[in-house]
Amino acid sequence: MVTVRTTVANTMLSAFQARLDTAGTGKLVLYAADDLTVATLVLSSPCAGAPADGTLAFSSITDDDSASGGTVSYASLLDGNDVEVTRLTVGDSASYDIEISPNTTVQSGATVSFTGTLTFQIQ
Repeated sequence: MVTVRTTVANTMLSAFQARLDTAGTGKLVLYAADDLTVATLVLSSPCAGAPADGTLAFSSITDDDSASGGTVSYASLLDGNDVEVTRLTVGDSASYDIEISPNTTVQSGATVSFTGTLTFQIQ
C-alpha cells in the first residue's frame, strides 16, 4: 500500500469531489451484471464537505423510491453529466465497498435507501 501525506491526500480527494460535483448533482447508481440500472440514488450538492485527514465523508444521499429492480452486481458514482467517476464493488457482506442487506436482489418499485456513511480514504 502506498502512503501519502495528509495534505496530498486531501488535495486528491478535493479533486475527486470536484469531479463528482461537475454539472450539478452526482448519483450513486446500482447496476445489474448486464449493466442495466437497478436503482439511482442522488447525492447532495455538494456531495461532501471538505476532506479532512485524508478522508472524504459524503453528505446525505437521497433514496430511490421507485427502483427498476434486479440483482445488483456493482455500483458507480456518476458526476452531474452522468459520467462514471469511480466503480464500486457491491455484495452482501462488509468485504465489499458497499454492503447490501439482506441480499443483492431489489424488487421493482421498491425504495432503496443508503444508510451509513460513504467515505473515501487515501492513506
